[in-house]
Amino acid sequence: MTQSRAKSVRITSIAHATEDAEKVVQAVLSICPEDFPRGIQTERVKGHYGNEIIICHLRAVGRSASERFFENLWRKMSSQDKSRIYDQAQEHVDGSGTLHLRIDKQEASKGKIRLQDNESVKVEIMFKTLDKSEESRVEMVKRRMEALS
Repeated sequence: MTQSRAKSVRITSIAHATEDAEKVVQAVLSICPEDFPRGIQTERVKGHYGNEIIICHLRAVGRSASERFFENLWRKMSSQDKSRIYDQAQEHVDGSGTLHLRIDKQEASKGKIRLQDNESVKVEIMFKTLDKSEESRVEMVKRRMEALS
Protein backbone atom coordinates (compact mmCIF):
# COMPACT_ATOMS: atom_id res chain seq x y z
CA MET A 1 0.00 0.00 0.00
CA THR A 2 1.38 3.39 -0.97
CA GLN A 3 1.03 6.74 0.72
CA SER A 4 -1.46 9.28 -0.51
CA ARG A 5 -0.89 12.86 -1.68
CA ALA A 6 -2.95 15.93 -0.87
CA LYS A 7 -5.03 17.12 -3.84
CA SER A 8 -7.03 20.03 -2.38
CA VAL A 9 -7.44 22.09 0.77
CA ARG A 10 -10.47 23.88 2.19
CA ILE A 11 -10.12 26.22 5.17
CA THR A 12 -13.14 27.76 6.90
CA SER A 13 -13.55 29.97 9.94
CA ILE A 14 -16.32 32.08 11.40
CA ALA A 15 -16.10 35.66 12.63
CA HIS A 16 -18.84 36.26 15.17
CA ALA A 17 -20.31 39.74 15.66
CA THR A 18 -18.01 40.23 18.66
CA GLU A 19 -14.88 39.44 16.62
CA ASP A 20 -12.85 41.50 14.20
CA ALA A 21 -13.35 39.78 10.82
CA GLU A 22 -9.96 40.98 9.60
CA LYS A 23 -8.26 39.20 12.53
CA VAL A 24 -10.08 36.00 11.62
CA VAL A 25 -8.89 36.36 8.02
CA GLN A 26 -5.33 36.88 9.30
CA ALA A 27 -5.65 33.76 11.49
CA VAL A 28 -6.65 31.74 8.42
CA LEU A 29 -3.79 33.13 6.35
CA SER A 30 -1.26 32.59 9.13
CA ILE A 31 -1.60 28.80 8.95
CA CYS A 32 -0.82 28.85 5.22
CA PRO A 33 2.62 28.84 3.58
CA GLU A 34 3.66 32.24 2.23
CA ASP A 35 3.21 31.17 -1.39
CA PHE A 36 -0.27 29.70 -0.80
CA PRO A 37 -3.23 31.29 -2.65
CA ARG A 38 -4.61 34.23 -0.63
CA GLY A 39 -8.07 34.56 -2.20
CA ILE A 40 -10.29 34.39 0.85
CA GLN A 41 -14.00 34.62 0.16
CA THR A 42 -16.35 35.93 2.82
CA GLU A 43 -20.04 35.39 3.25
CA ARG A 44 -22.30 37.36 5.58
CA VAL A 45 -25.07 35.35 7.22
CA LYS A 46 -27.45 35.78 10.13
CA GLY A 47 -26.91 33.74 13.27
CA HIS A 48 -29.59 31.97 15.27
CA TYR A 49 -30.37 35.14 17.24
CA GLY A 50 -30.20 37.47 14.23
CA ASN A 51 -26.59 38.46 14.84
CA GLU A 52 -24.31 38.84 11.85
CA ILE A 53 -21.72 36.13 11.23
CA ILE A 54 -19.01 36.30 8.60
CA ILE A 55 -17.86 32.98 7.19
CA CYS A 56 -14.35 33.02 5.73
CA HIS A 57 -13.48 30.42 3.06
CA LEU A 58 -10.15 29.67 1.43
CA ARG A 59 -9.74 26.86 -1.05
CA ALA A 60 -6.83 25.57 -3.08
CA VAL A 61 -6.99 22.82 -5.64
CA GLY A 62 -3.97 21.04 -7.03
CA ARG A 63 -1.34 18.73 -5.68
CA SER A 64 1.48 21.28 -5.52
CA ALA A 65 -0.31 23.89 -3.37
CA SER A 66 -2.12 21.25 -1.31
CA GLU A 67 1.05 19.32 -0.53
CA ARG A 68 2.88 22.55 0.43
CA PHE A 69 0.01 23.42 2.76
CA PHE A 70 -0.03 19.99 4.41
CA GLU A 71 3.76 19.88 4.81
CA ASN A 72 3.80 23.41 6.30
CA LEU A 73 0.96 22.61 8.70
CA TRP A 74 2.52 19.32 9.78
CA ARG A 75 5.96 20.90 10.27
CA LYS A 76 4.54 23.67 12.51
CA MET A 77 2.41 21.32 14.60
CA SER A 78 3.59 20.12 18.01
CA SER A 79 4.68 16.50 18.36
CA GLN A 80 1.78 15.99 20.80
CA ASP A 81 -0.79 17.16 18.25
CA LYS A 82 0.85 15.07 15.52
CA SER A 83 0.68 11.99 17.74
CA ARG A 84 -2.94 12.71 18.58
CA ILE A 85 -3.92 12.99 14.91
CA TYR A 86 -1.94 9.89 13.95
CA ASP A 87 -3.25 7.79 16.86
CA GLN A 88 -6.84 8.92 16.27
CA ALA A 89 -6.67 8.89 12.47
CA GLN A 90 -9.96 6.98 12.25
CA GLU A 91 -11.66 10.02 13.81
CA HIS A 92 -9.84 12.58 11.63
CA VAL A 93 -9.95 10.89 8.21
CA ASP A 94 -13.34 10.26 6.63
CA GLY A 95 -14.38 7.62 4.12
CA SER A 96 -13.42 9.79 1.16
CA GLY A 97 -9.83 10.22 2.38
CA THR A 98 -10.28 13.76 3.74
CA LEU A 99 -8.31 14.75 6.83
CA HIS A 100 -10.39 16.98 9.13
CA LEU A 101 -8.60 19.22 11.64
CA ARG A 102 -9.63 22.10 13.86
CA ILE A 103 -6.93 24.64 14.63
CA ASP A 104 -7.15 27.07 17.56
CA LYS A 105 -8.16 30.42 16.03
CA GLN A 106 -6.51 32.54 18.74
CA GLU A 107 -3.21 30.66 18.51
CA ALA A 108 -3.34 30.75 14.70
CA SER A 109 -3.57 34.54 14.84
CA LYS A 110 -0.19 34.39 16.65
CA GLY A 111 1.26 32.11 13.97
CA LYS A 112 1.00 28.94 16.06
CA ILE A 113 -0.68 25.68 15.09
CA ARG A 114 -2.57 23.94 17.90
CA LEU A 115 -5.51 21.58 17.73
CA GLN A 116 -8.71 22.93 19.29
CA ASP A 117 -12.34 21.92 18.94
CA ASN A 118 -14.02 25.22 19.90
CA GLU A 119 -13.64 28.60 18.18
CA SER A 120 -11.45 27.06 15.54
CA VAL A 121 -10.24 27.29 12.00
CA LYS A 122 -11.59 24.23 10.24
CA VAL A 123 -9.12 22.59 7.86
CA GLU A 124 -10.03 19.87 5.38
CA ILE A 125 -7.24 18.30 3.35
CA MET A 126 -8.48 16.00 0.61
CA PHE A 127 -6.10 13.23 -0.36
CA LYS A 128 -6.00 11.25 -3.55
CA THR A 129 -6.58 7.67 -2.50
CA LEU A 130 -6.82 4.82 -4.95
CA ASP A 131 -8.25 2.18 -2.66
CA LYS A 132 -11.99 2.11 -2.11
CA SER A 133 -12.06 0.89 1.50
CA GLU A 134 -12.19 3.46 4.29
CA GLU A 135 -9.60 1.54 6.33
CA SER A 136 -7.12 1.63 3.45
CA ARG A 137 -7.70 5.34 2.91
CA VAL A 138 -6.96 6.04 6.57
CA GLU A 139 -3.79 3.95 6.34
CA MET A 140 -2.64 5.80 3.20
CA VAL A 141 -3.08 9.18 4.92
CA LYS A 142 -1.20 7.84 7.97
CA ARG A 143 1.66 6.81 5.69
CA ARG A 144 1.80 10.36 4.36
CA MET A 145 2.02 11.65 7.93
CA GLU A 146 4.84 9.17 8.65
CA ALA A 147 6.73 10.35 5.57
CA LEU A 148 6.75 13.90 6.96
CA SER A 149 7.74 12.97 10.50
